[in-house]
Amino acid sequence: MTNEKDILLNMYRTSYRFLIQLYETRINLADIKRDISNLDNNYFEEDKDHLYDNLLTIFDELSLEELTELLTHYKNVVEDKLNNICVHEWIYDDIDIGPETSQRICYCKLCEISKK
Repeated sequence: MTNEKDILLNMYRTSYRFLIQLYETRINLADIKRDISNLDNNYFEEDKDHLYDNLLTIFDELSLEELTELLTHYKNVVEDKLNNICVHEWIYDDIDIGPETSQRICYCKLCEISKK
């Protein structure tokens, strides 16, 4: 059965892997730029398909930086939640919802979150 910690761990791993891929993408783009500038011809300047320009448009440096900041913040929030996650102690209780009717509920006695 999946619990909150498992889900948070999956969220953390996903954001962490994405951040690594963004970092690698930025390195690869810098390598491509360097390699093109070291060419002894104008192949990419004369390319009618504008492959290099299109690549730069897709992976705009500002967008990559903004995405990295966003993901870093998200990863940190998830990490904080993981560090502070409650070890739930579930309590089952009957509450009155009318004069002669009651409903059974389940909640954590520590954080008071309801169990689904």
